Amino acid sequence: MSFVDMTITRRHFEARYNQVGRALLANLADIFGVDFDTAEHWADEIDRATQQQIAAAPLSGGGMAGAVPIAAAPADPEQP
Repeated sequence: MSFVDMTITRRHFEARYNQVGRALLANLADIFGVDFDTAEHWADEIDRATQQQIAAAPLSGGGMAGAVPIAAAPADPEQP
């Protein structure tokens, strides 16, 4: 398999893996024509990247913590 084919296969594998997870890892390996060790390696990379993205994402809550009050500006700067 060429590098380009492997990259495309890896991306398709990642999209499907994100939908089904490790439960169907052997099936995904069969579907994409890679051996189980390669599929497991790719799954580990995908899981690691996902954990890094989760850790790097700021926590976003619906509360007011950290909110800064903003004074309303008049529509016309000449108005008091």
